[in-house]
Amino acid sequence: MKNLAFVSLILVFTPLCKADPYVYVDGSYNFKAENINECWNLGTSNPMLGVCQEHFKNLTKNKLDSSYNNLLSKLTRDKKELINAQTKWEEFSNLQCQFEAKASESYSKPYKVYGELFNICMDELRVNRSKYLDYIDTDCAGCVK
Repeated sequence: MKNLAFVSLILVFTPLCKADPYVYVDGSYNFKAENINECWNLGTSNPMLGVCQEHFKNLTKNKLDSSYNNLLSKLTRDKKELINAQTKWEEFSNLQCQFEAKASESYSKPYKVYGELFNICMDELRVNRSKYLDYIDTDCAGCVK
């Protein structure tokens, strides 16, 4: 039963979520990004690219912190396990995004910069981790407590 619940969790998640858009206005130039990937439409030489990505980075970090703290506050028995899992997830996500950014930079997307590719990867992983933490049930007999 637990395996079925875990598989259900995986199927619920999508790689990106709708967030507050980033809006940049400079005179008659208007730019709007709905997600971190759209920041590239500013152009790689535009200094606002980093500002746009930082906007989404802050949104996803805040959402992840909120999801984690909300779950942590509900737990009475399994707090240590969640803390350890989150620490390991942070280590994993950092290494995973270093790997993905380097591979993408070298092969499939040479026109993009390592740091920006890393930010996109972290954004997507934070969104998925937040959704996962939000979905964990603490109210059933066999649930984490």
